Amino acid sequence: MATPLNQSVADSALLTRSLPLGLLRTFIQSDLADEGFTPTLLAELKVLARVPGLLVACNYGGTLCDAEGISTETLPLGSAAIALRALAALPNTHAAVISGRSLRDLAAVSRLPAEVHLIGSHGAESDMAFAHVQDLATEATLHKVGTALTEAVGFQEGIWIERKPVAVSVHTRPASPAVVQVVTETAREIAKAHGLFFIVDGSVLDLSVIEPAKADALENLRSRLGASAALYAGDAYSDELAIATLRGPDLGLRVGKGETRASHRLRDPESFARVLALLFELRRAWLFGEDAVGLERHTMIGNGSSTALVTPDAKVCWMSHPLPDSASLFAHILGGDAAGHFSVEPLKSSQVLGQRYVDSTMIVETRWADVTVTDYLEPAPDGITSLVRVLSGTGGAKIVFAPRPDYANAPFSMEARRDELHVVGTSDPIILFAPGVSFTITSDGLHATATASVNLQDGPVVLNLRCGDTEPAPADPGGRRNGGRGWRSTPAAGCRNWSCPR
Repeated sequence: MATPLNQSVADSALLTRSLPLGLLRTFIQSDLADEGFTPTLLAELKVLARVPGLLVACNYGGTLCDAEGISTETLPLGSAAIALRALAALPNTHAAVISGRSLRDLAAVSRLPAEVHLIGSHGAESDMAFAHVQDLATEATLHKVGTALTEAVGFQEGIWIERKPVAVSVHTRPASPAVVQVVTETAREIAKAHGLFFIVDGSVLDLSVIEPAKADALENLRSRLGASAALYAGDAYSDELAIATLRGPDLGLRVGKGETRASHRLRDPESFARVLALLFELRRAWLFGEDAVGLERHTMIGNGSSTALVTPDAKVCWMSHPLPDSASLFAHILGGDAAGHFSVEPLKSSQVLGQRYVDSTMIVETRWADVTVTDYLEPAPDGITSLVRVLSGTGGAKIVFAPRPDYANAPFSMEARRDELHVVGTSDPIILFAPGVSFTITSDGLHATATASVNLQDGPVVLNLRCGDTEPAPADPGGRRNGGRGWRSTPAAGCRNWSCPR
């Protein structure tokens, strides 16, 4: 599990560099070192905030509020309730609470609006009718168990017994540790004697006729709501069953102590409330374009037939093939990372020093302190698009190649073959020639993404993306044979084949 964020200047800078001002103030006011916030957690939240459909689900007692119990004193933290309701109000965003409480009790105590889905009885109870459709055998068993518990432990100080639709619960929060130990062992034996499931949920012991179903409830919500990714947070054993089902961009959070499969641990419900607030701000900024680069700040490259847009930090955020009005290969400008991009950035994070057209051409140069990226679309026959990216400098660079053909509607896979990346399953050939670059390929089941890190001290790196080309390889794009130094003398360097920017 990830360690808490330390107080070093480097980690603090990494955590706050890209936060909106309002969020930055929030984090400055909180004690990050003690709450479990890490740069990795922030990075994963930023990815989660940009998925097409998001489901945010969590336990109730111990996660949204500080204490267990059935009284109205256990209201959710005000900040957590506000953040959860705000998330549920965003487009393509859903919120849910999956609790061990009965659905009636959960609805009465939480006072959450209808926009937040409520599921009780450890994932089994999603509507009020559930409590009235149990068969006579279940009712008889629960009556016997309730009587046995009352006789065995009901006299203990601080113990309260509650009947639920499919369980009998023993609440132990006010009791002393010695009493809790005795009551727990007795309740466990009674559950075993009656063939019931014994569930420890914080200070509540549930003797249930059905096993915990939070994992099934999460999957059902995911399917019914069409969520492409989920966050799940909890503090109990039954929550671990749901956390175990998370995959891909999903995010699991453990609130408080205890063994967990979650990738991150938060100190307490207040820390989780801050995560919800952060996720809301990040998702709202993405959905409504608050952190989008202004269109006027993008740079266009072209060759007379093909065009592409490059952001101020050297991300190819738009490119269609083979014509400007054809379907996109990269459409980050419209839909964020999920819509496709081709990014290059320094391994050592730094600010962009500048971006310019070179020598009155449509060759674009983006510079950092130790990395320079030079981009152009070279002349090519009809039906072929050839994008060249030359990486030079004295530092290291990270490359992310995430094509999403036809506005991310065309599924595909990707294969590495010697110095080439082949996009497999598309109607037109798409090949990235990258001599000397070793890529790691990941897939979400529909689309693939390739990432690599390169050391530019060993010399420039030339990347040539060719779409629609049936030839096995181009002869020497961008001066590959001389390490990319020949790009200035290629036909792409002049204005004979397209209009120069004025």
